[in-house]
Amino acid sequence: MAAVISVCQQSGVGYSSTVVAKNEFYFLPIDSNVETSDDWPIPISPTSTVYSYEMWLFFRCDVAPNTKVYNFKIWTSGSLPTGNNITVNTSDIWTYQDPVNTKSTAGTRDNLINYTSSNKLNISGELTKVGDKTAYIVLQLEVSPSASSGTNSQTIYYSYDEI
Repeated sequence: MAAVISVCQQSGVGYSSTVVAKNEFYFLPIDSNVETSDDWPIPISPTSTVYSYEMWLFFRCDVAPNTKVYNFKIWTSGSLPTGNNITVNTSDIWTYQDPVNTKSTAGTRDNLINYTSSNKLNISGELTKVGDKTAYIVLQLEVSPSASSGTNSQTIYYSYDEI
């Protein structure tokens, strides 16, 4: 039987944090995994960079594979509108931390656009049973004063192997 893997977002403080499995995520000025940017847009400051709350994602096993699911990777198209940057941790983070809306220090940070179909970011974890999860993927949107107002979207692709 094929495994069922969900992409999940965790938000909230410590023990009262919540996990939601979904396929559409929003960078917000609040710590939420259920609100949208329609109600919570990120402002553009005329003088300094504005940071969204960190977005804490992981892959979770909802139906177990025959053996394992492994070799998780993420990447994107490699471009963003002027004045926007998305950072991602490149080191393994296994323990959830309360999201912040200041410059993220969760792991070693890099620009997400550096990870394309020819240079994918590895996400650690082997899932063998229901409830197993990968290391966290911590994303954060940075909006500089040169950004334009409006709604933008970015597709993040992912892959994994199953045996």
